[in-house]
Amino acid sequence: MLEAAQSIVDSSLRGGRFPELVSVDILRRCSLSDAKKFEDGERQTVLAGMVMARVRSDDTEASIGLADAIRDDLLNLGDRTSPVESLLALEAALAEVYVNQGNAVRSNEHVQRMLPQLHRGIRAEWRNRVLGIAAASFAIDGDHVAAEQMIAEIRVLEAEQGWGDERVEYMQAVAEAILGLTSMDAARVRAILPRARSLVRSEPTALSLVRLIEALNAFVEGDLTATLVRAGRVAQGTDQPNGPSMVRTCALGLTAIAHVMRGSPAQAVAMLRDVPLPGMHFMCLAMIRSSAYLVLGEYRGARGATDDCLRMKVVHSRWTLPATLLRRAVANMRLGNVESAVREALEALEYTGRLDPSFGLMLVPTQDLLDLGRLLLSRDRSLAPRLRLVLERMRSIPSPVAPEFTLPVLSRRERLIAHHLRSDSSYRQIADGLHVTTSTVKSQASAVLKKVGASSREDAVQRLEKSGFYEL
Repeated sequence: MLEAAQSIVDSSLRGGRFPELVSVDILRRCSLSDAKKFEDGERQTVLAGMVMARVRSDDTEASIGLADAIRDDLLNLGDRTSPVESLLALEAALAEVYVNQGNAVRSNEHVQRMLPQLHRGIRAEWRNRVLGIAAASFAIDGDHVAAEQMIAEIRVLEAEQGWGDERVEYMQAVAEAILGLTSMDAARVRAILPRARSLVRSEPTALSLVRLIEALNAFVEGDLTATLVRAGRVAQGTDQPNGPSMVRTCALGLTAIAHVMRGSPAQAVAMLRDVPLPGMHFMCLAMIRSSAYLVLGEYRGARGATDDCLRMKVVHSRWTLPATLLRRAVANMRLGNVESAVREALEALEYTGRLDPSFGLMLVPTQDLLDLGRLLLSRDRSLAPRLRLVLERMRSIPSPVAPEFTLPVLSRRERLIAHHLRSDSSYRQIADGLHVTTSTVKSQASAVLKKVGASSREDAVQRLEKSGFYEL
């Protein structure tokens, strides 16, 4: 067990090779009781190997279950006087599990225990692994200043060690991808892609991450068709069925974002409707649904999509929470809830100090942002410098294509009639089913036709289909 564990721990370091399958199989069959037979330092190595064997096998549920069990049993974390590399092996393995889950709260706990160990004269390969995990954890959490600092230290270390830049470690690739997306930095994503591709040769389980970075590269380059194809394959598990949940969720979110950007917001709403939201909103799918509703002019839907997010702020990262608040602010402004709009917009604006606002601005119609900015300035002129920064970033972010036909505002009864218009039922049959007169149905249908600018029932149905009404 110990030899197998050491081999899989070493495989995570720079220059390491993917462990033999027999080692992975041995460790996947081990339990906590097996690990307790070893003394502290060896036990930590064995536990680290057990966790990483499950991660390398793409067994997400098993890796999370084991990591949670280790955390609950404090004995397994060992004595702080254990060999430093044994300590780092276990802390790094646990942090990696939670990074792959998108749970920055827990991964940061392990990162904060690892960082002080960097001053204990550890090998350069271990410094590289710790810094990479820290960068990924901070990036997911939305502390992008800290993530950039970790990456800067990695680059200094690479230069000191004479390491080439032909490859990047898995966790650094995660951090670079998130930073590239949130800042819409095409050059950054373009630079990390070939290095990430080389990672697959030594770590085959990195394939889904590489495919996600390829989709992200297509997105920041403006190729939405390629984005949809590549991100869709990752989300569906076409190339790697059981990839990390964090990667799959990001791919699903990117797919929905691409639909909104190319003028198909209703498709994005329909795609996300029945998707269970991840426990940690590091990539908030509800926020993306809200964006789609904003583009459709469905402000009640935009606000309602994020109601749960407002009650669960703590599970959001610092790059999705301000984006969520911004969408609620726009929706409330359009619905006439001015005080709520101002409060939520001001809270979102507080994040601009340590966070590039690009991701939050993406998918929000430009006119909505401008009107919200004017509203804030009318309340507090001292906000002008921060709003100017937001305006500058707006200019560099592509706006979503407007839908071919904007969803009309229909009353509840008109919505019901609009759905019946799509059926083969006659007006009389519709009236019988609703227990009203035929003339009432005709009157309400006429109101629907007028609002959508249609000349016939068939024309109205076509226009409603184009608007995405039936998907919503």
